[in-house]
Amino acid sequence: MTPELLAPAGDWDCVRAAIENGADAVYFGLDTGFNARARATNFTLDDLPRLMQLLHRRGLKAYATRASTPCCSRTWAPPGSSGGSAPPCRSTPPRR
Repeated sequence: MTPELLAPAGDWDCVRAAIENGADAVYFGLDTGFNARARATNFTLDDLPRLMQLLHRRGLKAYATRASTPCCSRTWAPPGSSGGSAPPCRSTPPRR
């Protein structure tokens, strides 16, 4: 198993730096929410085709990050098991 150098890429300059410095892969956030990389510039959905083309042309992998948190305190178990079943999680918080 070969280690992989994974570099953060919050904007185009960071992507170029990762490529030039030998990264095997980059990870980045999207500006569509659900992203813990809020201080980074992030990429739009419209950027993805160009970004993926650049990375793949250079032989790099790409990982889009998504932040999530547990939405319930119970542990999920298949229905009918002794562990019970947790309610379905919401993808967005309820409006108040």
